[in-house]
Amino acid sequence: RTDTNLHLYAQWKVSEITISVSSSLSDIATVVVDSTAISGQTVSYSITMKEGYERLRLYYKETSGTYDISTSGQLTGTFTAPSTNCTLYASYSYTSYTISFDTNGGSTIASRTYTINTESFTLAQPSRTGYKFIGWTGEDLTEPTITVRIVKGSTGDRAYVANWIEATYKVKYELDAGVNSSLVEEEYAFGSTVTVNFEAKAGYKDLTYKVYRTSNSSVSVEVKNGSFVVPAYDVTVKVSTSIENFYITYTLNGGTTSSQNPTRYNVVASDITLVNPTRTGYTFLGWSGTDIEDLSDEVVISAGSLGDRAYVANWEANEYSITYDISNAYSLGNEVTTAHYGESIDLSLSLNRGYKNASIKVVKLDDESVVVANSGTFVVPAYDVKVIATGDVVNYTITYTLNGGIAENVEKYNVETPTFTLKNPTKVGYTFLGWTSANIEGTSDNVTIE
Repeated sequence: RTDTNLHLYAQWKVSEITISVSSSLSDIATVVVDSTAISGQTVSYSITMKEGYERLRLYYKETSGTYDISTSGQLTGTFTAPSTNCTLYASYSYTSYTISFDTNGGSTIASRTYTINTESFTLAQPSRTGYKFIGWTGEDLTEPTITVRIVKGSTGDRAYVANWIEATYKVKYELDAGVNSSLVEEEYAFGSTVTVNFEAKAGYKDLTYKVYRTSNSSVSVEVKNGSFVVPAYDVTVKVSTSIENFYITYTLNGGTTSSQNPTRYNVVASDITLVNPTRTGYTFLGWSGTDIEDLSDEVVISAGSLGDRAYVANWEANEYSITYDISNAYSLGNEVTTAHYGESIDLSLSLNRGYKNASIKVVKLDDESVVVANSGTFVVPAYDVKVIATGDVVNYTITYTLNGGIAENVEKYNVETPTFTLKNPTKVGYTFLGWTSANIEGTSDNVTIE
């Protein structure tokens, strides 16, 4: 311990501070500044902004506050080193970039902006009636690209041009079975003219068509003068027909069929086999008519046949036998042993002399209870017949006036009595001169009754 006055002198050393740059600035800019400096010394700095950022303002912080080093956008300058270590920070803005679109005749797409910090997004796609969008060309694209994605972190103004090719649209055909075409689908460019020209197959008629949007059948496409212009969407051409009916006529010529033959048919009908008719007293010879040479009793209208048809039934009258059971009472003037059904017959039966109570019947051969006629004139039925003719013998009386003579002779005879000769009478004292009668000229001693 001293006991004298002291005079102390303060000695100082210049303080050296450390200047550091916040790591958060490394993605934004490159800041060049001395890492150490003496407090109060003028310190130079330079800023190189990275792409995507702008209007950087450099500052440092102390406990007493925040102190600007530069104004917004100032890239070089100086500042006075503080008295303590400091870290440099910065505020900044994102650079705004513009994306412009040339849709090349397509729908308008407005320009848009983005920054390096904008979340990734995909460019919108334009539309153009009658054309197909095949992609954008422009920034970073060497070929048309449909899906263009701007990823977060991208920079720079961008310009894109839409690329198109002429669109083609499907024309689908819905054709029913009656349309004479095998078309299924075609492709046409927008605005092309398509002719609707179809024919109905044989056997079909009333061809109609409708053209409409495939995805919505209620949207019709106008057809003028048999053609339409391809719109900017797929279309369907629907063609319809109706089946044509053909008529079949029959001339049965007195015949009938057990079941009805069809009077109409069409191209989709199955094979039709005609039912042959029948006719009492006739044999069916066959049909004549459409597509038949001569006659046929097996007529088939094949499936797929066309046209109206006419068929005629052809017949031949059946021949039937006529047998006889005729007594001696009758003479047969016209003996017919066979005749055709429906033929008129006159047998010219006449009652012989010496008979009475005449009876004539024409009956069914195998059933005499079936009487065809009660005379020798009849129409031939559809079966064999027998002619039965009977009569009773007429008995005649012979009277004798013997004038005193004696003789035994037949007193009765008829047409069936065998020929006989009268016995001549005797009379004592007399010579028989002969018989006289209205039927004898003069007298006769030899009277024969045949």
